[in-house]
Amino acid sequence: MSAAGMLPMELQVKRSSYLAYPLVIVLTFGLAIPVLISHGRLFAKTFDQEGVIRRDKRKFLWTDLKKVDFVYRRSRYTTTTRLTQVDLIFPDGKAIVSPRSLVNEKEVMEFIAFLAEKK
Repeated sequence: MSAAGMLPMELQVKRSSYLAYPLVIVLTFGLAIPVLISHGRLFAKTFDQEGVIRRDKRKFLWTDLKKVDFVYRRSRYTTTTRLTQVDLIFPDGKAIVSPRSLVNEKEVMEFIAFLAEKK
């Protein structure tokens, strides 16, 4: 068969393909949503004199704090690293602080630096 005498041909997409792409997108993000929600519960909501309260209302006492772990990530396009989160590690769990998303980042990071010095 040669292309010289060929008539125009319309490419017809199967109906199943119209459903496949949205289905893949929904399943991908549908599975990611519960993971993101469960991870979001680990974030610290409040610091008080006794300890930290996470978004899931679980409380950890400062006296039980085992470690302050600063988590750095390398930028995708450069070789620089930046602080992305701070993990406050306790014997029965952890609380995550994402400093770049905070309005009072400076105040919170000063307090975390104080905690890190004590440990």
